[in-house]
Amino acid sequence: MDSPLNGLDVSGLEGLLDNMAEVRERWAFVVTAEYRVAIQTLASLSLVSSLLVLCVMLWVRLHHRSYFKRLSLRVSGYVAFADLLSAISELLMMNTNLMLRQNEHGLRFILWLSMFSSLLFVFLTLCMAIQLHLSTLTRVRVGVYMKLEQWYVPLSTLASVVLPAIAVAQMKGVMWVPWMHAFNWPVDAWKRKLVLWSCHFVWITITVVYTACVASVLAMVIRRMWRNSVDVVAEPRV
Repeated sequence: MDSPLNGLDVSGLEGLLDNMAEVRERWAFVVTAEYRVAIQTLASLSLVSSLLVLCVMLWVRLHHRSYFKRLSLRVSGYVAFADLLSAISELLMMNTNLMLRQNEHGLRFILWLSMFSSLLFVFLTLCMAIQLHLSTLTRVRVGVYMKLEQWYVPLSTLASVVLPAIAVAQMKGVMWVPWMHAFNWPVDAWKRKLVLWSCHFVWITITVVYTACVASVLAMVIRRMWRNSVDVVAEPRV
């Protein structure tokens, strides 16, 4: 007896399976169930910790408003906010069914949210490194870099909004590739890399290199000061 599937055209399905196998061999990375569980767990912990930090910031703002004059405290709140958005975007992207149901506009928004949260964290870190550089490794007057403090958060936020928007605007026909846990859109590979590097990865690289250089130079300065310091020994009491 002939099976009812004998007359079914499976050429399209075979082509899809071949493409999946080709992608798996090319990228050598496939998101497994264990990987999704690990990322979801880390993102959930990050979400909870960020909410706790924001609650503490709110309490401090209500009861000790003067503390918010400190740059480090203000930046800590914005970093927690960026981490909160990053955790939300990761949880969204780990929900395969949700991602596959999204239209192009939904995918663009989730990608923008992911890039915005990471860039906000990156630019705030860069600003703190600049502040540390100016205040400890240069002879710039205190009033100069104190005036710069008021621009760190607005400029970081503006850059974090604009750069992902520019990148997402180039992604016509963006789609979600679940087995790679990545976005893809029909364009030449070099154009895709150019967009992602110019609007995202290059700023991460600059921040990492600059922050590492500032930290290294500061560590050498502190070490030299410590080696050149004179130990003061109190005379024993008679």
